[in-house]
Amino acid sequence: MKLRISPSNKMLFSTWARTAYSSIKEFSEMRELHSDALFLVEK
Repeated sequence: MKLRISPSNKMLFSTWARTAYSSIKEFSEMRELHSDALFLVEK
């Protein structure tokens, strides 16, 4: 079986990449908020 990159596969990949990117972005923003909260608590 040969794997061909069909348009639907490309679309699926770009959707997956976008989802992964947004979740990573959300995660880093969440971490920043968390560190800000810790900073406020430590004060």
